[in-house]
Parts: sequence; structure tokens; C-alpha cells
Amino acid sequence: MADPTEVLSDEQLAELETDLLRFLKTKKIDVQEIELIGLKGAGDFSTVFALTIDGVYHIMKVYRKDESFQREIRHLRRQLPRERSIYVWPASSNRFKYFIVIIEVPEGMQLHERMLSPIVAERLGDCLINLHSLKFRKKPVSITDILHLLKESRRDAIAHGALFPELGSHRIEDIVDSAISYVERHADMFRVKRVRTHNDLWWANVIVAEEDVYLIDWENLGRDDYCRDLAFFRLMVYYERTAAPVSMWDEEPDNSALETFWTSVLERYPEAFKDETFWQRYGLYAVQAGLLNFSRAYYGDRRGARAALNIVQTGIRLFEDYCLATEAQK
Repeated sequence: MADPTEVLSDEQLAELETDLLRFLKTKKIDVQEIELIGLKGAGDFSTVFALTIDGVYHIMKVYRKDESFQREIRHLRRQLPRERSIYVWPASSNRFKYFIVIIEVPEGMQLHERMLSPIVAERLGDCLINLHSLKFRKKPVSITDILHLLKESRRDAIAHGALFPELGSHRIEDIVDSAISYVERHADMFRVKRVRTHNDLWWANVIVAEEDVYLIDWENLGRDDYCRDLAFFRLMVYYERTAAPVSMWDEEPDNSALETFWTSVLERYPEAFKDETFWQRYGLYAVQAGLLNFSRAYYGDRRGARAALNIVQTGIRLFEDYCLATEAQK
């Protein structure tokens, strides 16, 4: 199915408003007015629009494939508070043959550097700990999978390291080998119970509203070590995209403000989950995620290259601080 941002004209979007109003009324939902505000963004699975229904803010997610649409519905029904409405509009019920889900959300903004405050950190911590509190008894985290991702990134990450004099191929090679060796020496540390994880935590999927902080985009909801979720999130504050807003930062990343904010979230985990190896696993997953991003990044784009460099350098630093330095002190 084509991307709806490419095939829907302004006139067609107006028709979509009319069709949606008619559809909701057939479901005996008393709706008087729908206003499609505009495009919010597009990802691998869906295109997201903002709209109001009788003045209440919603987002409309238009899916390219039925399986992604169905998966999102299942996950939303698990995670969404009951007081928020959700409307499911199958492709068979609209003239454009799109798979559409509409979710009531508090109107807010994607996480931005201006929001790195203690109250936002507290609310974000509450949100994440609540997400990660559901444990699964079967199949602990696989050591084989951890090693596979490190080895998968090795060749391309080493090659890309040569493009950055401040990094270099030898530095990347040493780090990959050190990370692999660390996992092999401490395999038992990583065989933890899986928990519910978001698996796509980055700044655009965190909405800061006046009364709360909440997460969106649940297509990748899964089971894993929460440390992987958190490490990925920590690195992706540097990610830049082509759609507006392009970045979490107005100018250069404020690493001091970020460290204060993020540490206040992470420090809650060891106590909340009685987790004695939290920081070591967090450090390892940080370098794993950083190397994987660095191995796959598009380097023809200057902005993308800068973001990839920030991501991998931060991952390396966290691995050295929380894994290698801690091990050397014992």
C-alpha cells in the first residue's frame, strides 16, 4: 500500500473527514464535528495525523499492512487507560482502503530539551517502571542473541570508524571485542527474566502533556530486559530525522542537563526491582545499541553522521564506565 502522505490530496483528506464522521455515527458514537489538523509524522509501519473529535485531541494512525494494524490494536488495548477512547476503522470500511486506528490522547509535545525538568523525569520514571513491571517466567534473555547483535555490527562499525578521526577503526574494533568478551565472562548476569518492553523508545515516542508523560507507538511491544529499552532510549536522544521536529535539541545537545535528567530516572530501577546488576547490563546494552546504529547509519547525510557519532560515542562511554571500570575495581 502506498504512503498516504503521497496519495491523499487536500480534497481527499477532506473526504476522509466526512467518511470518518459517517463511520463513527454508524457505530452509534455521538460525534458532531471532526477536524483533521494535519500530518504529525511517518514511520516504518504507519503515518500519523492529528485531529480533533468534538474538540478533543486525537491522533490517527494510518497503517500500510493489516498485520501491523492488528498488532497495534492489541497492544493499545493492553496499555491505554480505559478512560481514553480508541476507534478502529478497518480498510473494508473506507473508500481509501487504509487500516486506521484513532486514539484519544492528551494534547502535548514530543520530548524536547526544554522539558528536561525534575517533574518530567519523575513522571517519565513512573511511566517506564509501570511498563517494565510485568515479568514473564519462561525463557530468560538469550546470551546468544546478545552476542549475535554485537558480532553483526562488527564489520560495518569498524569500517565506518575510519570515517571519523576522533574515533577510528581500531578503537571500534577494540570496543566490539571487549563487549563480546565481557558478555562471555559474565553470561549469568544477562540471563534475567524478560519483562514487557516498548522496543522503540526515543524522544518522538514520548509525549509530555500538562498533566502527565505518556508513550506512543506500541507496534514493537515485546519481551526483553528493560535495560535494553533504557539504553536504547538514552542513546536515541541524539537521533535526528527528516520530518519536523527534526531533533530533540534546538542547537547542540546539552549533555549536562541530559545526564541530570536521565540519571534521576535510572537511579530508581535498582531499588524498584531489587536489581544488583542493573548498571552493568545497562552499560553493555548501551554499547550494543550504539554499535548497531553506527554500523547501519547513512553517512551521506552530514546531520545523520553527526547523530550516529554522538550515539556510538555515548554507548562506548557508558560501557566503559559501568562495565569495564566496575570490573577493574573488583
